[in-house]
Parts: sequence; C-alpha cells; structure tokens
Amino acid sequence: MIIRELKSLNQLQISQANKITLIEFAKSHGYILENGGRCALHAKHSGGLYFFKDSNKYYHFSTDTHGGPIDFVMQFWNMNFKEAVAFLLESETPRFTPLPILLKQPASSFFQTRHPTIGESLGIS
Repeated sequence: MIIRELKSLNQLQISQANKITLIEFAKSHGYILENGGRCALHAKHSGGLYFFKDSNKYYHFSTDTHGGPIDFVMQFWNMNFKEAVAFLLESETPRFTPLPILLKQPASSFFQTRHPTIGESLGIS
C-alpha cells in the first residue's frame, strides 16, 4: 500500500520520516553542498541554506526557517505535513544515526584532580 493513501499517520511513521538523513536527502534531490563550517554544509546558490551534520537539521537564513527533514520538505516542496511524511518515507535516503562523541585523548590529570579555589589559596574560606 502506498503511504499517501493512508488516512492518518502514526508516531512510528513520523519518527521514521524524521530519521531520514537530511544531508543525503538534499544531495539526492540536486542540492550541491559545500563545507559551511565545522558542523555544517552550505547549499550553493540557496540563499543561505545550511544543513547541520550532528543534529540532522537545517537553517535557511533568507526565510528564517529551520527544522528537521519533515519541516524541510514542507518548506521547500510546498507540501503539508502528511504529504511530507509520505514523501520522506517513500524516498531511498538512508536514516540518520547520531554518532557518539569520542574524545581524541583522555582528559589530562589537571582536569581529573580537585584544585583549591581562589578563596582557599588566599586563606579566605
């Protein structure tokens, strides 16, 4: 059954649609992305459209709009909520999986030990 024929959407479908990897979705629909900073990709010729790698969100400076995959499709494909969810679920785009934050090296011993406060150092406690 095609999802667009459904009368209503459930939370699982909405959650799955929001897990579509927004960057991959944008690339597969013709957006040319370039490095836009440490955590973002900028869509060329887009009026300030940025995609954020770590949060699976977008921000469009020209229209001051932002959000996740469903919001993106609603804004740029001019669809309502139900149509946007169906469109995303029918796409072949991979799902977003947040990456764990890995430290390049363990915290130094300075940060692992307690140091006296300024007051303690001056004898004021």
